[in-house]
Amino acid sequence: MGKTSRTKGATAEREVCAILREHGPWPEAERDLDQVRGHDNGRDIINTPGVCIQVKRRKKVTVGVIEAGLREAVLSMGVEDSAACVHRGDRGAWRVTMAIDELTFIANNCEGVAVSYWKHRNALVEMDLIEWCELCREVMQ
Repeated sequence: MGKTSRTKGATAEREVCAILREHGPWPEAERDLDQVRGHDNGRDIINTPGVCIQVKRRKKVTVGVIEAGLREAVLSMGVEDSAACVHRGDRGAWRVTMAIDELTFIANNCEGVAVSYWKHRNALVEMDLIEWCELCREVMQ
C-alpha cells in the first residue's frame, strides 16, 4: 500500500472517530494504532464496545468493498459485538452498513422496539453514520 493510500485511510479513521465520539455512545473511540505497528487485531477503531468497526474510504465505494469490510469486522469481533463497515466515497457522506440481524439486535435493545428479520438475516442495511450513531447512543446507554 502506498503512502497516499495509508494517509487517506488514517485521515478517514480519524474522521470516523470524531463522529463516533460526538454522536455515538463511544466517547473514547480512537484509531487502533496496533494495526499501524504490524500487530493488526482486525479492528480499525477501538473502544467501541458492542460493535467491531472497519473503515473503508475509496474513490468509489462498491458492494465488494463493503462486503470485504464486513468480512474483516466479522473475523475480528468479540462474542458480544456486531460487525459494521463504515464507508465513504469521494464527495459522499459517511455511511454504515450492517447485516440486518446485527442492526435489529441493536434496535431490539430499544424500549418499545421488537423487530425480527430472521428470514432475511443475510440482507445488508445501509444508513447515514450520524443517524446510526444516534440510534446506538439511544439504545446502548
